[in-house]
Amino acid sequence: MVTTTNEQVIEAFNRLLAVCKASEQAFRLAAQAVHDSDLKILFRQVSYQRARMASEIRSEIRLLGGEPEMLDGMTMPAACDGVAVAAVQDDDHFMQDAVDLTFSETLLDTNIPPELLIVHRKQYAEVRQSIERLHALKQPLAGQVS
Repeated sequence: MVTTTNEQVIEAFNRLLAVCKASEQAFRLAAQAVHDSDLKILFRQVSYQRARMASEIRSEIRLLGGEPEMLDGMTMPAACDGVAVAAVQDDDHFMQDAVDLTFSETLLDTNIPPELLIVHRKQYAEVRQSIERLHALKQPLAGQVS
């Protein structure tokens, strides 16, 4: 079966949706796991940001005639509070890297009409800003996890 451009766009947006939802969950868990109030606030802000982005992406998918989906392997298990903190603060910044990479790939996807990328360029700028804020945090997390 040949995939149409519209189906490819929906698939790309569903990948964005998946990483935004997983990132939202990771930051929510991290906010619950830390004691430092500044970290809690930042993690909550990023979690809310990713929830808003996911909502916007869901709407776009529906406008394209698609169905928003969660892709396999893109959820954070509830039992990994400490891992969630490490994932957002660790040098590897696993979750941030996944979001960054997925947005980068989507913005470079030639199947997506430029007019559909306007919102995603704005979202990507927000992602980059939150990555910079997280990189600026140099506090060790020892003793921060419940």
